[in-house]
Amino acid sequence: MDLFSKTKRSLFIARPWDTSMAEIYKQVNTTLAMDWDIQDGPRTIKEDQSQGDRETFISRNKQLYEMVVSGIQKSDVFIADVTNANANVMIELGVAIQLNKNVIIVTGQDINRLPFDIQGFKADKYNKVEELISTIKSQLSIYLEIKKQNFDKYFPENYTSTKGGNLTANNAITPIKLSKPIKNLRLRIEYKFIKVSDNQDWLGIHLRASPVSVQPSELVYVRKNGNLEVVTLPIGRPAPVPGEDIENNENRMSDGFTRLELILDGNKLLAATSTKELSDDSIQLESLGNIYLQANGHNQEKRDNLSIEFRNVEVISLDTISPT
Repeated sequence: MDLFSKTKRSLFIARPWDTSMAEIYKQVNTTLAMDWDIQDGPRTIKEDQSQGDRETFISRNKQLYEMVVSGIQKSDVFIADVTNANANVMIELGVAIQLNKNVIIVTGQDINRLPFDIQGFKADKYNKVEELISTIKSQLSIYLEIKKQNFDKYFPENYTSTKGGNLTANNAITPIKLSKPIKNLRLRIEYKFIKVSDNQDWLGIHLRASPVSVQPSELVYVRKNGNLEVVTLPIGRPAPVPGEDIENNENRMSDGFTRLELILDGNKLLAATSTKELSDDSIQLESLGNIYLQANGHNQEKRDNLSIEFRNVEVISLDTISPT
C-alpha cells in the first residue's frame, strides 16, 4: 500500500518571466515532468502536455493571484528562483513560507546578494542550467527518500513502536507515545475484538489530534463487522468516508488478529485491513501531530462487555518539514 503508486507529486515554480529564464526552466520542466506535476507560475506542466494545456485553459478566468496561491497550496514542493529578487517571486515565496511548504531556493547570483529578509534561508547558487537541474533533483531526491519510507526501509530517527495493550469501556482511550508530534506518517497496528457489545463496535485511531484531546483529529476506525471508515472531528463533513471491499490476506494474522495499515500525507489518506481499503483525499491539514487509540461500544446497555486487544503498533514519520 503506497500513496506513490496512486498519486503524482506536485511542484510549484516561482521564477522571473524574462526570455532567458523561460529557456532555462523549459529544460528544467522537461527533465522533471515525467515524475512530477508542475505549475510553472500560471501554467500547468504535465507529462501529457495536452492535459496540462487543458487545465491551464480551464483556469484562465481566475484572478492570477488566486491561481498562484491555489497552486502553492496544492504543491508538495515549492521552488523559488530569486535571481534579481523579482517582486512576484518574493511574494510567492512569502506565501509558501507562511503555508509551511517544502521550499527550495535557488539563484543565479552571488548568495550574498540575496535580500536581507531571506538571507537566513538556505539557498543554492547555480551558474548554468545543468547545475540548476542537478541541485533541484538532489533536493527532490531527499524529499522522496523520506516519503518512500516503509517498514522494511526507514530512517531510525523517524521510527516509533509500542508493544500493545487492551482497550475496554473503562479504559477506552490511550495515547501512542511519540518522540515528537507527527503530521504525516505511515502506521500499522494489529488488533482483535475479544468481547463486543454488538457488531457496530469499533477500534479507532485519532490522527493529528491536539495534545490534550482527540478533537480536532482525523478518526480512522474499523468496526467488528469489518467496515473501515474515516471522519473528521469536529464533524467537518456530512458523513464518514467508507472503505471498499478487497481481499488482503497479508493483513490477516493466523492467531485471529487483523492488521490495519495506513498512510497519512498532506490531505491524502490510505488505509487497509484484510477485507477493506479506504482512500480519501479530503483530509484536513491541521498541523497537529498526536495519536490516540480509542475503543467504542455501540450498544450502551452492553458496552461494559467491550474488550479490544492491540499489539505491534509501529509509526514512521513522513514529515519533510517540522509540524507547527
